[in-house]
Amino acid sequence: MDPFMKENENVTARAGIEDELLSKFGIDHRLIDDYQVLCLPENFDGAASIDELYDTHDGINLCKQLSDKGLKSGNSFDLKIHKNFYGRKSLDIWLGTLWVLDKLVLPLVVSIVGSIIGPPIYTHLKGKMQKESRPPNLRPIAHLTLIIRKGGELQILEYEGDSAAVKSSLDKLVKELL
Repeated sequence: MDPFMKENENVTARAGIEDELLSKFGIDHRLIDDYQVLCLPENFDGAASIDELYDTHDGINLCKQLSDKGLKSGNSFDLKIHKNFYGRKSLDIWLGTLWVLDKLVLPLVVSIVGSIIGPPIYTHLKGKMQKESRPPNLRPIAHLTLIIRKGGELQILEYEGDSAAVKSSLDKLVKELL
């Protein structure tokens, strides 16, 4: 297993996970048929109720960028499950839960994710060269949950780690799936 990927032991590779995730929040399965990618709240697979869901600024930005590139992407507003917004002020990048419904768009999705996590990596490296006093472990961390069909079953993969390593892990996943 990739060192920057954690498997969610509770839900990974279970049959019927689509229906379980959707029905938990009252989402009609037919509502998602028009989308290639869903940008969902970061706690989508772990929240007990719709009131516990929260979106992040980075996740909303990701959905906008996917749409700008021509992908049919939807978010919690489109699915009528938006309740809360959670803002963070740190180097970390919180992209939420990304449900790739059409795996043919995965390379473009990974490219767009890379364009989001790339600039903080550059900024960090540039700042590190300019300020030797900065702690060496102060790096931007990327957080992303990916829901994708792999091997005929739906899996939930959680990525958390150094932004460059997460990008590398996603590139490997694209090569494996396509």
